[in-house]
Amino acid sequence: MKTEETMLTQRPKASFSENDEALTVAIALPGVKKQNVTLSAEQNSLTVKASRECQAEEGLILISSSAAPDQYELNWEVDSSYDVSQTGAKFENNILRLTIPAVEKKQLTLEVN
Repeated sequence: MKTEETMLTQRPKASFSENDEALTVAIALPGVKKQNVTLSAEQNSLTVKASRECQAEEGLILISSSAAPDQYELNWEVDSSYDVSQTGAKFENNILRLTIPAVEKKQLTLEVN
């Protein structure tokens, strides 16, 4: 039986794309349920952690499974041109899609004397 120490942790597959409005990150989390996904932000760093629950068929006890990793973890530094505190997240079809909006660029007008 697996304990927390023997659980396999893997970096999930992810794709990053951007436009003028936001950075979008799509993270593949096969076998993971929405309630087992956590997203945390600290300054300009984002961390995604997820775990997969393996369950045996009714009446059986699961001894081992090699279908996929038990845990996923991905962390990265986000460029300061994006506002990590306003990150939006949507989990659908085992894909976690994060949308990190660009920081509003404020026009500075200076008076010339």
